Amino acid sequence: MNEKKELIANGDFFNLSEKHLMPFLTSVNTLSCLSIIDGTSGDCLYRGILELILKKRRNLLKVNEFVVSIPSKQSQDHVVLLVAMLNRDALEEVHLKTPSSIAQWKNSKFLERLSALSNASIIMETNDRRDLEFLKEHCVRSSFGKLVLKGSFDGNQACELLGFGAPVYANRSIQTWFFPSQDQNVYISMAHGFLENISTFTFSRVSSAQMLQETHPSSIPTFDLVKLTGHQPVIEHILESLPFSSVLALRDVSTGLRIYLDGDRLHCWSIRMDVHFDENSAIVHMFCNGEEISRPCTDMALLKEWLNRQESLHNFSNRKPSFETFHCDFERYTLEKMQNLGIFLGSFRNKISMAHLELKGSSELEFIQLLDCLDAKKLRKLTIFATVGDVNNGNQALALNQIRDTPHWNHATELVVKGANASVSIRKLIHFLKGTAYVETIPVGDVLFLAQELLASSLSRNFKLSTSNNFDLQSLIHSIGCPPKSETIDGIVQYKWVLEGKEKKLEISVKDDVLTSIQMCI
Repeated sequence: MNEKKELIANGDFFNLSEKHLMPFLTSVNTLSCLSIIDGTSGDCLYRGILELILKKRRNLLKVNEFVVSIPSKQSQDHVVLLVAMLNRDALEEVHLKTPSSIAQWKNSKFLERLSALSNASIIMETNDRRDLEFLKEHCVRSSFGKLVLKGSFDGNQACELLGFGAPVYANRSIQTWFFPSQDQNVYISMAHGFLENISTFTFSRVSSAQMLQETHPSSIPTFDLVKLTGHQPVIEHILESLPFSSVLALRDVSTGLRIYLDGDRLHCWSIRMDVHFDENSAIVHMFCNGEEISRPCTDMALLKEWLNRQESLHNFSNRKPSFETFHCDFERYTLEKMQNLGIFLGSFRNKISMAHLELKGSSELEFIQLLDCLDAKKLRKLTIFATVGDVNNGNQALALNQIRDTPHWNHATELVVKGANASVSIRKLIHFLKGTAYVETIPVGDVLFLAQELLASSLSRNFKLSTSNNFDLQSLIHSIGCPPKSETIDGIVQYKWVLEGKEKKLEISVKDDVLTSIQMCI
């Protein structure tokens, strides 16, 4: 019924209900709106007259919108009873008008019972911003369809005061936040906008894939690229600028593009993972050719969903994806946060592997705990940024006694140690093809040992070692002779030797400065 019909107005409900309301509600099949308003509505709900009328029906009444006030806890029970007597498939909205705070329902089952109405929107009105937090927490821990909160308060200010953080997605009219639910594959979306100048929050449930689609939509070009396949420099430049997902989408445009792209032009873009510790958790940042996602490591479902999507894209070209770079900054590290990160990394069937591992911190123990969670087989480069002190301060050094016994140390072919001095023997570096490191000391005996190893090697090798402690230059000269040449650049003296091997020559240069630097290459 589109026509509004007022059956009762300031009258005696008990006298008029039998005469007007009962015949009408027992015969009509569909109502666009059923409203129970203040005044006599309290008696109506309490005495259950409307329930008695609805029970006399042969089938459930179809109501599109059900509007009701909730003046008391007793009213909540009657609302649930009334909803049970309505056709749920036809019910589109349940509009609850509350004269007081919604948070008063915290210990009742009212909202949980309404959550069963998964096909209907539950609309609530409030003037208390604390109700926003209450409903957000309710949505996170319960199953519901759609919940709308109309608040007569500043919505943006409320989100800031409640600590929701910045919205994940925002445009001119809508701001959207996402919160993890008890189901790892489902997130709670909270969209804030204005409806008829009223601050409105809409809560809904979305999958991890839907969230990624909303926050990182694929950009598929709409212009004709088929004609450009004959101009290789132009189309190659376009392909390099596109995300991998868009390149794959181009295969479906035409047979010509599919043949062109499959001609060894589907490249595997690198994936990078950065980890840092904030005040509450370990935060994971992932990057792949322009796509980025940043979440606490406790959001395992979403992070793994993003990774799975990248895997499916990369596997298209028959190449297994791996991280090009894994970076971890241990500032604000705590054991609890590291345990959370370990749970995330350990949730994969196989350990995560990478080509380049970057570690930044002040304790070898921190590094070891992370290395236990990572695979070493594909590691080519290991970078350690020590934050224990300044390279010019020889009193502090980062110990690497445990790291040098790990498979990550042994599998890497390049080592970089910077930021501060490292306490490690040069003799433990001989398996690297390339090394750049600030070390605590450089004994002459170790320099001679390394020189012999490099001369015996059949591969190209390059080492640059620096120390802030005194280096015995005279002992080196006594062992290998006076340098054939030396030069002074900007007041710094540099000595150079060339040692002959059976097949190769080894060049050694020493800079005598505040930092003594020794470079050896073949």
